[in-house]
Amino acid sequence: MAVKSFRVYFLLAFVLFLAPAALGTEYFVSTSGNDASPGSLASPWRTIQKAVDTIAPGDTITVMPGTYAGARIEYSGTPTGVKTLRSQTWEEPRTS
Repeated sequence: MAVKSFRVYFLLAFVLFLAPAALGTEYFVSTSGNDASPGSLASPWRTIQKAVDTIAPGDTITVMPGTYAGARIEYSGTPTGVKTLRSQTWEEPRTS
């Protein structure tokens, strides 16, 4: 019984404390954003490059529809925490 209780508490601790950290933070890029902003949904960044240069492994960049300048991605994270770049909609962001 003690081993089963330990497993339940361990799983609960992982879900509550470790899993959110492993998921990272989601940041946003919009054609109406500003690179001086925090990159939140309410105050997104303007350029994909700002997002790529700023996020940490495990974080996600969500790009709103629009046309953007290209970006150079130097590294994609670590083996345990990749950097994710995705479109907000099924429409792919365009780069000029």
